[in-house]
Amino acid sequence: MRILKFAFCLLSLVGTSLLLFACGSSSSPFGDEYGSPSASSSSSSSASSSGAEPPQTAELSKSRSLAGEIWTTAGQSLYTFKNDTHLQSNCNGVCADNWPPLLAEEGTEYQYPFATLERDSGEKQVALRGKPLYTYISDTEDGDINGDGLGDVWYLAYTGPAQLALDASLLASAGQVLQGLYENGAVVSELVEKSGFSLYTFANDIQGQSNCTSAGCINSWPPLLADQNANATEPYSLIDRADSNYRQWAYNGSPLYFYSGDNEAGQTLGADISNWALARPNNFIFNDSQLVALGKVHLATPGDTGEVITQIAKDGFSLYTFDNDAANQSNCFDNCLANWPALMAADGAQAFGEFTLIDRGDSKQWAFEGQPLYFYRDDVNPQDKLGDGLGGVWHLAEKTSATQLDEDDDSTYDSYGQYSF
Repeated sequence: MRILKFAFCLLSLVGTSLLLFACGSSSSPFGDEYGSPSASSSSSSSASSSGAEPPQTAELSKSRSLAGEIWTTAGQSLYTFKNDTHLQSNCNGVCADNWPPLLAEEGTEYQYPFATLERDSGEKQVALRGKPLYTYISDTEDGDINGDGLGDVWYLAYTGPAQLALDASLLASAGQVLQGLYENGAVVSELVEKSGFSLYTFANDIQGQSNCTSAGCINSWPPLLADQNANATEPYSLIDRADSNYRQWAYNGSPLYFYSGDNEAGQTLGADISNWALARPNNFIFNDSQLVALGKVHLATPGDTGEVITQIAKDGFSLYTFDNDAANQSNCFDNCLANWPALMAADGAQAFGEFTLIDRGDSKQWAFEGQPLYFYRDDVNPQDKLGDGLGGVWHLAEKTSATQLDEDDDSTYDSYGQYSF
């Protein structure tokens, strides 16, 4: 019997991996609760509405999408369905026509976090941490993530043990995971179904080290443990626990925990306990060297009586810095802010690495290497870079030095990025 191992492919949809079966799809219309494509896409041919007929054998690999690192098959993003239960698919018939299940290859043994389940049809489907996996027929290009969030029931299959929860400002566990307990004088692990349970960080920890090691602490705040085959990529990491041979998942270097008082998905009863905070996702990610927004973010824009903070999906939108700002201080207000909305932090967000939080009124703005971060109003699509170089003072936020304006630049913008008439 063959043991399935999974290859890793960062910032690419091509990599060495073993083969899995994937079923075909149909372009017939179906209800919106299943994530129906638009009328124009469903009226096109099957090949054009799904990019190409899904192959009968498909590779399972990892890919860095703008939403984070996810599992893909032959370039197609993989999803989970909120209405499924543990190792049980509730997507059949018309639903499965439009969300083709990822079928298992006969004779392949799947290792945790993967497993197989039997569908109503009798076919074997692959599951990630107990959650059945699917593709989406309206993902027409490699790397598309058009199904993410549809109907508030379809979500990308992230490679890490966490997913976005609630209003996308919190991290929650994804499916079946390992948690630590203290029994008979030692730390032990148990495999539990905790999809959607809130995750927490501990103020007494230091980067890359858990200081929750007593029996009382561990049983009140079970650590999120990693299986022996786990691999981590930023912002996730794996830390060695000093009290055992187990490794623990960390986010931005902060070890992750559950709260024993949370008895169901979505509860946040540990949020008010001293020294403990809800784990929050990054609002950004590096796409190569360029910093772009991730998921739903908070923006500050000018209002009638002060600045207004709103939340909006900005996956993949470019982030900028302003030369007229001082270190860890924004000098962009009023008309400037109307054209360059500030990237704000959610309540409870924590600084890490080169990312800091600066005061902006009663709220906090994100900064990278001391430079406050902004969007540009005329960037209307992900990865637009229309604000780069405007006025000689606005630049893409990058790992390297700020982008320099070409000497021949004849921009018709002022330093606020406003059109000059």
